[in-house]
Amino acid sequence: MLKATDFFFLTARNKDEAPIFSELLAELGKRVPVNIAASFVTAPLLAYMMANVIPAPRVWSWLAVVFVLQLLSILIVVAFRRRGQVNAEPNDKWMYLLGATIVMDGIAWGLAGVFLFTEQYPAYEMLLCLFLCCASTAATITFSPWLAANIGFVVVNTAPAVWMLSQSSEKFYHLLALAGFVYFWVVIAFAGASNRTSVRLTRLHLDNQRLLEDLSISHTKLEETNKALQKKNTDLQVAVDQISAMATRDELTGCYNRRYLMKFLTKEKARSDRTQTAFSVAIIDLDYFKRVNDTYGHFVGDDVLKQVVALIQAHIRGSDCLARFGGEEFAWVYTLTRMEDAHQSADRIRKELSATPIACGDLSIYTSISVGLAEYRQGETVADLLRRADQALYIAKSGGRDRVIANSREQPINTGTA
Repeated sequence: MLKATDFFFLTARNKDEAPIFSELLAELGKRVPVNIAASFVTAPLLAYMMANVIPAPRVWSWLAVVFVLQLLSILIVVAFRRRGQVNAEPNDKWMYLLGATIVMDGIAWGLAGVFLFTEQYPAYEMLLCLFLCCASTAATITFSPWLAANIGFVVVNTAPAVWMLSQSSEKFYHLLALAGFVYFWVVIAFAGASNRTSVRLTRLHLDNQRLLEDLSISHTKLEETNKALQKKNTDLQVAVDQISAMATRDELTGCYNRRYLMKFLTKEKARSDRTQTAFSVAIIDLDYFKRVNDTYGHFVGDDVLKQVVALIQAHIRGSDCLARFGGEEFAWVYTLTRMEDAHQSADRIRKELSATPIACGDLSIYTSISVGLAEYRQGETVADLLRRADQALYIAKSGGRDRVIANSREQPINTGTA
């Protein structure tokens, strides 16, 4: 646990304390030049006032001492800053040279009590004491980071004047000397309190700085974690989409599979029963597809299937469903569509396929389709609906293929020609 007394000589007991001492030293390095500048202004002012009662040689001698010591202090401060002592170890020799500038400033002002002392003019002597008191008071704040240097300044600033006053034959001056002695201890006490405050503020500043750094690091880590989590979520969503596609899509053609078809028909049946609206189902079969596989091979057959599905999907509405029913058979669910409209749509596609050659590398293969149609009857099962559409497809294939056959709502079978 750090105490204010630990900062008497700015020497850290362990590495944890070093940042606090370095911060105090850096702050002291900023304040010393301010104090030097103040001396260059107030010293001539005091000399000008005392010149009325003090011989000129003594006044000029004191000013010369002040300026020489202050110039020397400036050189030390400049050298201190050039060496970048803000982050240096507190026991470095330059630290003590910086402390020497503080003591020299105190000596310069303390010599005023000798060079500018006068017994004949009490008012001027009190003026001198006032200047020295102000200098000591200001020093307790300016040099609060370093208690030893602060006390050093107060001692060399106050002691000469108190000594000169105590040696006077005037009783009034003895009282001033006594007051100066009391004031000395008051200032020392104030310097200690100022040092403790400076230490606490520095510790708080560094603690807050560390907290901000930790918060920044935590915030950065949190952002990185969020980004990683978002990426994982994205990857997971992609995986879910892929799994969903695998579960609902036919791997070869890309249209829906039979499992999805059955779910779709179940929902469409429920909607039709609820709203009393119609929908139709077409089962599409590629004619003589086995010949394509036997003649050109299964890879060409697969390519034919994919291109046929692509041509049909170009005519599919967003609300409809095209699914691979099995092998080269596909089911097309026409939502909100009567059988007559579904027949016209299926026949247009049949004609387009018959007239469009399918390019497979250097091959041009003509194919055709047979289609069986059925419109949903209220209350029937999905299996019955598909069975009726499959019966219509059977009639289409038995009747010569390349045609669309519709199973009417009233009659078991109703044939249609190409």
